[in-house]
Amino acid sequence: MNLYKSKDGICNSIVFLAPALNVKEDKYFSLTEELRNHKTDVNIISINDFEKDKESTIKKTTHEFLESYRRESKVKEVPIYFIGYSFGALLGLYLLQNYSSDIKFDKMVLVAPAIAFRIIPNISKNISAIPLNFSLASLTPKNYRIYDKIPIFLYRIVSQLNKKLREERFKNLNIPTKIFISPKDEFISYKGIQNIIPRYNLANWNIVKIKNEKKKGLKDFYHLIADKNTLGETEWSLFLSEVKEFFRVKC
Repeated sequence: MNLYKSKDGICNSIVFLAPALNVKEDKYFSLTEELRNHKTDVNIISINDFEKDKESTIKKTTHEFLESYRRESKVKEVPIYFIGYSFGALLGLYLLQNYSSDIKFDKMVLVAPAIAFRIIPNISKNISAIPLNFSLASLTPKNYRIYDKIPIFLYRIVSQLNKKLREERFKNLNIPTKIFISPKDEFISYKGIQNIIPRYNLANWNIVKIKNEKKKGLKDFYHLIADKNTLGETEWSLFLSEVKEFFRVKC
């Protein structure tokens, strides 16, 4: 967990940011800097420091997050927001659902949350016989990725956390939430997320379509929504404006 304090030392809000799986932390610095310029402290959750198995990984990440949350919320009585990307969004939802007595987010921004899939809905079932120490090649663009291969147990974590969300019917999660996703996302199903909202009575969740301009940057790759290089200048500006307005961050 890394803390980036407001630029002028005045904290009017706190953001906990959970990156996508296997994406470098510095790819979120443009967003972090924007929030810091608007009197916001940003805590980036370390989700890519994997342990040897899924139980240890979840336990470690949960412990680190809860410790940081308790420390920050105890010191400052300000709104606390959550921003989660893909797997990071899924992890944040799991923590909020299962530790509601310890955690409270005033609002959430979820970017392509890993809660409904286009091509890998049952990946853990299809590969359940593969040894846990097996790894799959990463599909994350090379200059964004941390590792070239991802341990298979991390995909099982995705499946396990999704199962828990559904079994408990997304309880404690109907808070003001804005979801950003491209309908063309290669991995996350736009329609699947649309269906989750009425099915689990998530009336405070709203979807915002976002697109890749295809002029420069990561052309033809829609899942990774992290910075100006991914979205293009126009969509990036719109994304920033939406987030700041939603969180009501002001200079």
